[in-house]
Amino acid sequence: MNDTHYGTLTQIGSLYGVTRNKVGGWLREAGLRDRRGNPTSEGLMMTLERPTPNGRRTFYVWHLRETIAVLDSLGHRRKPTYGYVGGP
Repeated sequence: MNDTHYGTLTQIGSLYGVTRNKVGGWLREAGLRDRRGNPTSEGLMMTLERPTPNGRRTFYVWHLRETIAVLDSLGHRRKPTYGYVGGP
């Protein structure tokens, strides 16, 4: 598994110009996170994240290409990136 293919909600949010909390809400709306912020069984089965231990708490990182595809399909628009041509 290549770690460069995964990112935090903060990193994903920066692509859309929104906070990590906003991205988390979008993922809840898509059925990929529960009310507590944990991945749902659908999110896990889609392999959009992998848990990484960080102290006493578990953080989830999301597969960037898959997560961006879901968010884009829901109509969320990414910030323009100047000097970059290409897909996620």
